[in-house]
Amino acid sequence: MNNVKDHLARLLAQEDLIVEHRQVETAQFNVETRVLTLPMWKKASNDVLDLLISHEVGHALYTPNDWSFESEVPTQFVNVTEDIRVEKLMKRRYPGLAKTFFRGYKDLSDQDFFSIGDSDLSSYNTADRLNIHFKIGNFVTVPFSEEEKEFVSIANSLETFADAVELAKLIYKFCKESIKEKVEDLDADAPQSTSPSQGQSTQSDFSDSQDGENEDDSTNESPSDLSGSRSPEIKQESQDFEDHGADDVEVQTDSNFNDFVKDLIDNNGGLFDYLEVPNFDWNQVIVSNSRVHEHIQGAWEANDYDDSSESFYRVDSEYRQFKKNCAQEVNYLVKEFECKKSASSYARATTSRTGVLDCTKLHTYKYNEDLFKKVTNLQQGKNHGLIFNLDWSGSMRDTIFATFKQLIALVLFCRKVGIAYTVYAFSDGWTPETFRDFAHEEANKIWIHPDFSMLTLLTSKSNNSEHERQCRNLFRLAATLGRANFPTYYPVARKLHLSGTPLNEAVLSMFHIAPKFKKENKCEKVHIINLTDGEGHPMCRSKSVRNYRDGSSMIIRNPIYGNCLLRDRKTGKTYQFGHNQWAQTSTFVQNFRDRFSDCEIISIRILSGREWNRYKMSDLPYGRTYSIQADEEWKKNRCYINPHTAYSISYALRNESLDTDTEFVVGEDASKAQIKSAFRKALSGKKSNKKILSSFIEQIA
Repeated sequence: MNNVKDHLARLLAQEDLIVEHRQVETAQFNVETRVLTLPMWKKASNDVLDLLISHEVGHALYTPNDWSFESEVPTQFVNVTEDIRVEKLMKRRYPGLAKTFFRGYKDLSDQDFFSIGDSDLSSYNTADRLNIHFKIGNFVTVPFSEEEKEFVSIANSLETFADAVELAKLIYKFCKESIKEKVEDLDADAPQSTSPSQGQSTQSDFSDSQDGENEDDSTNESPSDLSGSRSPEIKQESQDFEDHGADDVEVQTDSNFNDFVKDLIDNNGGLFDYLEVPNFDWNQVIVSNSRVHEHIQGAWEANDYDDSSESFYRVDSEYRQFKKNCAQEVNYLVKEFECKKSASSYARATTSRTGVLDCTKLHTYKYNEDLFKKVTNLQQGKNHGLIFNLDWSGSMRDTIFATFKQLIALVLFCRKVGIAYTVYAFSDGWTPETFRDFAHEEANKIWIHPDFSMLTLLTSKSNNSEHERQCRNLFRLAATLGRANFPTYYPVARKLHLSGTPLNEAVLSMFHIAPKFKKENKCEKVHIINLTDGEGHPMCRSKSVRNYRDGSSMIIRNPIYGNCLLRDRKTGKTYQFGHNQWAQTSTFVQNFRDRFSDCEIISIRILSGREWNRYKMSDLPYGRTYSIQADEEWKKNRCYINPHTAYSISYALRNESLDTDTEFVVGEDASKAQIKSAFRKALSGKKSNKKILSSFIEQIA
């Protein structure tokens, strides 16, 4: 419901207003910050909600931030005249709102939101009666004197805020003079005064002379009893005037309305904090491809390791063998991609007549009306691009080598079919040369880790020789980080040691990286693939607190809990964080998908056998039947395709299946049993990879 009303407010205002829902007593609009604050209305009808929102948007559009009138007229009087003006202008701008205001005020009138009950409306002051007339005048009859009717006419013609202030001044002055006259008339004519009769205006009661038959009764009254002959309303006004003077004239209906709206608010709704991603140059977090490989090469050169070093002989031989073995997998990916792409193209094919006779059909003219040649138009597919985000955390140590092999296979596939790509590693271990603050001096901002970096490992912009050298260097690096089974006696670059898991920061960086990548590579659709073995570290937010020593405010880092909402000013949507801080990634991913509909974001989650239950509890729908089916598929295929997450699609892949030898190799003198066993083993090893890769290709074809 909140999102629907947020959209209504922005559409009415025709600007990207910031809409917040808080536990406030009434709707408010800050004309400087353009923030529309709406109470957490839970007890109001839909018509009343639309009325209140439309009314506040009217102030957003037409009320300036000008309070210079406060020394001349009370704010309540300006509230009355300005409400009349903005509601008239809103109805003029959107004629359909006339019915919205009518239905909303009818609902409020039925609930007696002005608290007028069956009281005599003539006893109210002029400002109150104007307020009642212009809000619920369709449902009650409000009396006005000839002089007051002039105010009604002026109110109907209000156009500017200055006009509303001038009218408020006139009404305020008139109300003060009316009260003063009433008090003076009461004191002068007290022996002959009587309470005003029902249905007559208060002003006429004190301007007309009293009947002579009442004089006898009034002469018997003592001075101490004179005040008792006044009506309760006049007595109160007289007392107010005597105690405070006429400057304290109050618009009671304005106060009653505010009190009524307070009762519509859900006081159990909780307090929310609206958080935003800090606005800074995200290019700071991107480490270029050249810097990464210069750092890798520099660490080896500093320790006298070059490409001819014996320490690299074993790992380089493994790399060459790996490339040879993965050629079959890459060819399979290319074949699947071309098939899927062709099928998609033919599914969108259109056939039309050319207007040229088909001579091969002329002999059928007696029974065939379709004698024209036809042409089939095949729709061209979209130009795609891929961004890979590799988890460079310490928990990936046991799988980093196997994961990187899979990544190289996907990169080789991209190069073979001509798809633009970039491979990043998200890390918080690349300490920058200068400290990065990321605007943490502002409150209610997502706290970005100062050392968070996106390391550009590979890119499609590299030529073949550069690509080959970089893949070999990264293969060496992954081998020694992953403690491969062959000796790897060479140093690791200082800034490229495995670190934490800034997955959430990596998703946020895609808000900047993905559109830039799309523009540079002229892609129509971008696919983002996160390769990780777990959840990202929970992020914090900056919070303003008061220093108890000197009373000054200071910014601290505070956890993000379920009372926090992520606000996206571009889409106008808000996203509530869950109480589980480890599930923050889903919130950021959903925000990304709503912002960029032309981007798909995919997760490849690498799990050990014991982590399956944890993944199932956090990422799968509840239900025993569904859980049993997922368990069976996981056990059978050692992988699971999960469409029920915030991602476009999520793949759970068992870590043991990453590095399985899928080659069918048997000796020349192998028996039938040995051939059968080797064939079964090869098929088993290929099963999970083929299932995942087929689904992956289907997503990007």
